[in-house]
Amino acid sequence: MKRIGLTQRVDFITNYGEKRDALDQKWYLLLNEMNMMPVPLPNLSPSLVPAMLEELRLDGVIFTGGNSLCHLDEMAYDRAPERDAFELALLAHAEDLSLPIFGVCRGMQIINHYFRGKLVRIKGHVAKRHEITSVNPSIELPKVVNSYHSWTIPSDGLGNPLEVVGKDSDGNIEAYIHRDKKIAGITWHPERESELNKLDLNFIKGIING
Repeated sequence: MKRIGLTQRVDFITNYGEKRDALDQKWYLLLNEMNMMPVPLPNLSPSLVPAMLEELRLDGVIFTGGNSLCHLDEMAYDRAPERDAFELALLAHAEDLSLPIFGVCRGMQIINHYFRGKLVRIKGHVAKRHEITSVNPSIELPKVVNSYHSWTIPSDGLGNPLEVVGKDSDGNIEAYIHRDKKIAGITWHPERESELNKLDLNFIKGIING
């Protein structure tokens, strides 16, 4: 059974004066459906990332959603600098180790940012469903997806090694793959569907299993 690392959002619990790493339990169900073992990853100091990867011996990493990227909005209520720093270090080391990498929503955004892509604000994409178009004949995507993001990758916003796989009706990028490596990202949340979509699972497995 493959061991898949899952990054975690940072929740701010004001009543207790705590910041907590958190992960939707639906992720466990999704990975179980693919016969994979979920391994939640704490938001550690970047200096500890190499030792963490060596000890855990992961077979892939999924960068999950939640928290605004700090460089996009310095006033965002849910910004978490420690998560940004951890995930950027994790991306760099996972890439060096040739680990499969998959990004969901914020995860897709930070991967694009890592590859020097850009993001722009978008309206009407929070708690909505909308149609997308597949543009890669070898990867079949759902025709309608959920949406929980306020930032998007415009048609000219992909990092250099990334290629578009799906887009919305305005041409914004909803899914991409890396040109040469086992790296991909999607804007929607496959774990939040009432019934897991086989097309989502096939896309993720295609990246993780190579």
